[in-house]
Amino acid sequence: MSQRTLFDAFKKFINKKELEMPKKSMHTRNEMMYALFGSDDEVDVNETDDMHTKVLDMDLNNALAEENANASMHCIESVHNYDSVHENKDDENIVVVKSPLHNGSTPFGTQASEAKVKKMRRYKSTWEIEFPFLKLVVDGSEVRMKCIWCEKYRIDGPWGKGDGCKTIMKGAIRKHNKSSEHKLGRSRWYAEKDKKITEHASIMHGRNKSRVITCMKLAYFVSNQDISLMKYEALCELAFSLDVKDMPLRRDYSSYINIMAAKDFITCISCYLENHQRNDLSHSPYLALIIDESTDRALEKHLIVYASYLNKDGLGISKCEFLKVILVANGYAQTKYNAIMNMFFEMSLDIKHLVGISTDGDSSMLGCHEGLVSKLSRDVPNLIAVHCVAHREALAIVDACKGFPCLSYVDKIANKVYSWINASNVRHLDFQKLLQEMNLQVLEVLQIHDVRWLARGNVMVRLVKLLPAILTFWKCQAPMWYEKLCIFKVLFCIHLLADVLLELDGLNKIFQKESIDITSFSTSIEVCLNTLRKKSLGDTFAKGTIYLKLFIENAQMGYLKHVNENGEEYTHTLLYVSMPGKDKNGFPLDIQDGSLNTCIEMAKGFVLKVIDCVNERFPDMYFFNASKLFSPMYYPSEEDERDRKAIIWFSRLLTRIGNHVINVNGCEKRVEGICRYSILWM
Repeated sequence: MSQRTLFDAFKKFINKKELEMPKKSMHTRNEMMYALFGSDDEVDVNETDDMHTKVLDMDLNNALAEENANASMHCIESVHNYDSVHENKDDENIVVVKSPLHNGSTPFGTQASEAKVKKMRRYKSTWEIEFPFLKLVVDGSEVRMKCIWCEKYRIDGPWGKGDGCKTIMKGAIRKHNKSSEHKLGRSRWYAEKDKKITEHASIMHGRNKSRVITCMKLAYFVSNQDISLMKYEALCELAFSLDVKDMPLRRDYSSYINIMAAKDFITCISCYLENHQRNDLSHSPYLALIIDESTDRALEKHLIVYASYLNKDGLGISKCEFLKVILVANGYAQTKYNAIMNMFFEMSLDIKHLVGISTDGDSSMLGCHEGLVSKLSRDVPNLIAVHCVAHREALAIVDACKGFPCLSYVDKIANKVYSWINASNVRHLDFQKLLQEMNLQVLEVLQIHDVRWLARGNVMVRLVKLLPAILTFWKCQAPMWYEKLCIFKVLFCIHLLADVLLELDGLNKIFQKESIDITSFSTSIEVCLNTLRKKSLGDTFAKGTIYLKLFIENAQMGYLKHVNENGEEYTHTLLYVSMPGKDKNGFPLDIQDGSLNTCIEMAKGFVLKVIDCVNERFPDMYFFNASKLFSPMYYPSEEDERDRKAIIWFSRLLTRIGNHVINVNGCEKRVEGICRYSILWM
């Protein structure tokens, strides 16, 4: 055998047996033979050699001792260094441990102590995310894996009844996951559908539970702030970048950071909040509903229901919360009645606890005989129905404007300004540049909303602020509309509506507060109407107004002028003519001239009409005013006047509620006692 062939065989033997050879030279033939062939007998060596090469160099002792001993040791050291460099590149859960061997005789002598490389596999906690049934059992120095499901139901095998699996490998987990024993345990586990949530929570690992809760908080934030669920994943990425505590370990589909998980979270949270709300409603002795009808873009009709109740079993404060959106087939009163009764049945609420209901003025709601309120009154005879005060105010303004058809031309001008500027990106950009040149606030033109009538106030205020730029813009690019906008009466009506609707919009915001005292309704309405009388019907017209007074002063010379910071003037001549246009019947909208006195008389008539329409829409003002009986802060300081007011307020409440509902004698004595001791609170 050649010298090179012998060394190759020797290297293969070293790699296969994973031996660490001593670094000193071997001087005897027997030691080298034992290391190479596992025997120091020449006969055995010859037999082994015959099996492989049929040729054996009998002068092995001299060749190895004199020429190749050093080369052999160098080869052994190279193998040893190669293993040391690559010993950490095995599977990710393998830990390399070196332990010294015994000090007895070895095949190479007793001069050097041996070191054995031992590879141990390590358990990874991330496996529990992929395999929720997995758990680690540590018994002293032994580490084993067990199956929670198989162990609970005492399934045969090491994962169940046994001591556990000692092979710490992911492949062993997969093998068990596919086994018939595990499938039996899994089926029994999921068969228990009636397990309490506390039992599930106790099984969950603490760290995984906290991570799921963190994701649920993010989903709840998205829903509570009315943010699209498409932003949920981006919010989770932000939490990862900020190193938020208790975020999932991995960023994959099973880590609850996807949109589907967010939907499931919101559904679960919604069920919990609904059950909590249902419990509060069932324990409240009194219940009131706020109902409105809406139609979405798909032309489907819905009933939006809010509930007002007393929390803490009737001993707490009054709360008003969103209750439900109910899909209805049509807008008939019977359909709405059936929907409300089904809602009470599904939520296990007693209809007898219903004491009040608030709706809009639709005939299907407030019909005398077949309206929703009339049908509910048959089940609850003492039901108090209230027409929504905010809706009544809007209807009052609509009624007032019907007597002044010239105001419809103002709506036409406002819509034209919005469509003309926003229909073209070039015109929109030029208009924004013009606002900057004229040193005006850069604002967007608003559009009139046909349903929300009081929103016209904001549109008119925005027109007043942008009026110099609109006139300048139309003067160059739309001469026909510029001439119509320069009519004095048109500009007068724009400023008039801006002031009047601004006052009424403030009243509407008071009505739409989340919590409002019923005793303040009448006071707020009276303050608003008195303000309109003072500004428009006083000795000096437009005294105290924000926009109309300034417009009249600037238009005294027959033109409007605006000067920017650079001293550039923008002048527009006013036209004192009647408004153009015709009504639906073909008659002119305005037959009077456009003088200032004519406009002032028209404005006074409009304000008077607004006041009358508001009073007509609130025939139960006496009821709101009589509610001051429940608030001692409204009691007069003088005793006689206080007693007189208390009697009047109490009689009005009886008129609205009915004598058969309450104990009149008992309440009269209670009112006398309250009035007698109310002086102590003042």
